[in-house]
Amino acid sequence: MVNDPQASGEGVHITVLTPTYNRADKLGRLYESLCAQTFRDFEWVVVDDGSADATAEVVAGLAAGAPFPVRYVRKQNGGRHTAINAGVREAAGTFCAVIDDDDWYRPNALERLKFHWDAIPDPDRFAEVQGLCEEDGAIIGTAYPVDVFDSDYYELTHVLGVWGDKIGMIRTDVLREFPFPELGSYVEPRMLWLRMSALYRIRGVNEVLAGKEYLPDGVTKSLHSQHERLAGARLAYYEELLAMRRPMPTRARYKTYANLVRTSLHEHRSFRAQAGAVPARGWLAAAIPAGVVLYRRDRHRAAKV
Repeated sequence: MVNDPQASGEGVHITVLTPTYNRADKLGRLYESLCAQTFRDFEWVVVDDGSADATAEVVAGLAAGAPFPVRYVRKQNGGRHTAINAGVREAAGTFCAVIDDDDWYRPNALERLKFHWDAIPDPDRFAEVQGLCEEDGAIIGTAYPVDVFDSDYYELTHVLGVWGDKIGMIRTDVLREFPFPELGSYVEPRMLWLRMSALYRIRGVNEVLAGKEYLPDGVTKSLHSQHERLAGARLAYYEELLAMRRPMPTRARYKTYANLVRTSLHEHRSFRAQAGAVPARGWLAAAIPAGVVLYRRDRHRAAKV
C-alpha cells in the first residue's frame, strides 16, 4: 500500500526500512518521529514478516495521513534478516536507513546522517554513516574514539572494542551486493557488516540520533538467552571472522576462540572437528577451558528457564 499513488517513493534519497513482526502497537511512535524529521526526502517501507496482529491495518491508517510515501510489504515469516532483504529489494532510496519497530529517531537524525555522508571526500570507499543510540537518556555501548571517525566494522568491533547498537544509513547498492544469507530463521546480524568490511568503510559520528527500547519479547533480549538455538549461526560468524586473518588484540582473539569452542559444543562438534576448522590450533587449545566454562554456563542458565 502507498499513501499517495503519485508518491511511490521513486527517486527518494533515503528509504527508511522497518522490519516488523506482531508489533502493530509500537509503530505509531516511530511514525511520529518520522513526521518530525527536518529532512523530508525519504520514504518509509514497512516489511511485515508474517504478523498475525493488525499490522496491515495500522500501517494503512498511518499511510493515509502521512506527509511522506509509505509502502507496506508483507512476506511469509522468515526472520528479521529476510525482512530486511525484502525491504532492500523494494527500496527506492539511494540509501537505506534500517530502524526497528520499537525504536525512534531524533528530529534531525536523517538530516545529520546526510550531512555527515556529504562530508566524506571519497564516498565510493564507504558503505555507511552511523551515529549513536540511547536508552533512558544513556548512550548504548561505547562512543567512537573521536567525534568523526572513519574505520570499518572489523576494526571498530574486534580491534578498537567499540560496541553497542548504532543507527545509520547504508548505500542501497552495497546492501544489494551483500544481502543477509538466508540459511534459516536466524542469521548473526554482524555477518553482513563483517563481509562489508572487506571492501567498505564506515564513518561513525558521536551524535545521538535515535532512541531504543529493549522490550522483554524483543530480538535483542532473546538473543542473550538462546545460545543453544542460535549457536549454529554464531559459529558460522566466528569461523568467518577468524578466516579473515586480520590483526586482532590478544584478548579479543582469545575471546573469539573461546566463543567458537562454546558454540561448537552447542552444535555437538568435537574438538577434533573444531581443530580442523580454525587457522591456529594453538589458540584453540588455549581457549578450550574458557569455551567449556561458557558452554556449561549456557546449559545451566537454560535449565533454569
